[in-house]
Amino acid sequence: RATLGARLLGQRNVAEILRRGEAADGEALRPDQTLQEALAAFLTRRVERLPVVDAQAAPLGAIRFIDLLRDPP
Repeated sequence: RATLGARLLGQRNVAEILRRGEAADGEALRPDQTLQEALAAFLTRRVERLPVVDAQAAPLGAIRFIDLLRDPP
């Protein structure tokens, strides 16, 4: 079951769970990064929320760790 969850995180991307307009501090993720990459960033940085920026580094919003644990829409 854990392996399936890891595979699913690798197939979905940050844009799918982005909370538009929400702010967060720290090194930002891009919307095209996988949720598996986001999970690694959360664990490495030990934070609950990460900012998301576009290709020009303009803020798009944020994602929260808890969002990784929720069922996909």
